[in-house]
Amino acid sequence: MTCRSCACPAPPPPPIIGTNAQKKYFNPVPDAFYSGNTDPHALLSGDQLQDYYAWEWGDALFVVFDPYWYTMWKPFAGNTGGGEPEGSDGDRWHWTLGQEQYLFEALVKETNWNLVSIGFESGSDRILRLLNKECTEEDNDFAIDLLNRIGDQVEAQGKQPPKFWSNIMLGIPGEQPEDAFKTMRMIKRMKRVFPSISYYAPYPGSALGFQLIAEGKSKMSKENYHRFPDDEKVIGVDYNFYRELLAGKFDAEVNAGLSPEEQRRGYAGLYAAALTKA
Repeated sequence: MTCRSCACPAPPPPPIIGTNAQKKYFNPVPDAFYSGNTDPHALLSGDQLQDYYAWEWGDALFVVFDPYWYTMWKPFAGNTGGGEPEGSDGDRWHWTLGQEQYLFEALVKETNWNLVSIGFESGSDRILRLLNKECTEEDNDFAIDLLNRIGDQVEAQGKQPPKFWSNIMLGIPGEQPEDAFKTMRMIKRMKRVFPSISYYAPYPGSALGFQLIAEGKSKMSKENYHRFPDDEKVIGVDYNFYRELLAGKFDAEVNAGLSPEEQRRGYAGLYAAALTKA
């Protein structure tokens, strides 16, 4: 395969580049400890996908999914699922995990899975774009509705339903109060959740983190990386607002548009107690 304008080799497609990077730095080769995807692909380093994998540790089963490779038809046009449904029907089930991974729902129902960890980070499209999350508010709602439904079905069978371990970030530079209200609303839409809330920390390694460090706005240093959960981490962020938000001062704003049942979720002090190290 060569470029149209010259004889030099054309770069591989983005999915190949991304999967090769995952294989090099993150995803293990299936072996006696890790199970995983051994489907072959000639353009990949090592000639097998290795895009999803799982392992057991004690009584716990850990599974890492790949929701992208087997998706042949995006439900929406544009990047990250955005845009108008040009030629599609908007059905997000077109994003598929492939035949094996599609068993996720059955796996949760039929095994002892009781915790599903997802890094939602934010309930605001604006902040998700700022964080380069490559997902949307609607994607988050889809995952929440799915696990809520599975949990109801499992609970109706007299079994322990699965819960979210929900990673949430607040205090992201540029975040407005309505962005934060959307995030708290998102948490309340989860019927069963262990919220893990943290103030944004500008670590090196992310574009936003590098930018804040370069601009001298990071309050973090080598000496205070092991910090208390409520440490202030970025200059210019109104942390008093976030403390009051977690304490319930803005519940009226957060509860706007939620059902009565959703409004009642989250006992007094729950979200303040959920503030953890970033």
